[in-house]
Amino acid sequence: MIRKAMLTTSWDDGHPLDMRVAEILHRNGLLGTFYTPIQPVYGGLLDSPQMRELMQMGMEIGSHTVTHPILTELDNAALDREMTNSRRVLQDKLGVDITSFCYPKGRYNGRVSSRAALAGYKVRRTTVDLHTSMPIEGGEMTVSLHLFPHTRFTYYRHAMRYQNWTGLWNWFNRFDAETDLEKTAVHMLASVAKRGGVFHLWGHSWELEAYNLWPTFERIAKIMGNFARMIPNTVATTNRDLGDAALH
Repeated sequence: MIRKAMLTTSWDDGHPLDMRVAEILHRNGLLGTFYTPIQPVYGGLLDSPQMRELMQMGMEIGSHTVTHPILTELDNAALDREMTNSRRVLQDKLGVDITSFCYPKGRYNGRVSSRAALAGYKVRRTTVDLHTSMPIEGGEMTVSLHLFPHTRFTYYRHAMRYQNWTGLWNWFNRFDAETDLEKTAVHMLASVAKRGGVFHLWGHSWELEAYNLWPTFERIAKIMGNFARMIPNTVATTNRDLGDAALH
């Protein structure tokens, strides 16, 4: 059974600025899963010593394919190469079992999901957002909040893409259709405090840099850390351990 309140974060693309993200998480008593491709995506890539340092801090390394392609556009053979090779390379580098995966750009369908499961991934994190309840269904993990300033139109568009009617209902009825990131985080954490569930913050460290979002992240991480201290039975966790808790 999932505990009353769980906090997790995840970060895509394996940029070296992930180290700064991890320091902020660690300072606030939080954890994260860092989804790392094998080839650099946006101007840099974590090296093996950096990934080991993240793991020593309690963070998780997850797979994000070899080359970061749109997986729905690949045939099965190419899909398998991207997902099995990335897992194998990370396992060889780090000496740990890699069981968490994140779909590049959030693009997936039933075929891609099935191939990811066959590749050995127990948790497949999506970008289906605005969820704070049970985060796992069939191995697919929903998220709560993308650390990026989206417009209302973008939230509608994302909901339409994946027919995420539950998330859209949550946004209107529980989160006041808010677009301010800090206010939305507070609404979501209040819902978790009242109903139980999960607050899952996700983003890209290179976006925090490109759009000057570090101060916003610092404030939200502090809010999350205070929540963990003040709300009984709150657990900070990685995506892997959250998946284990949800599936057992």
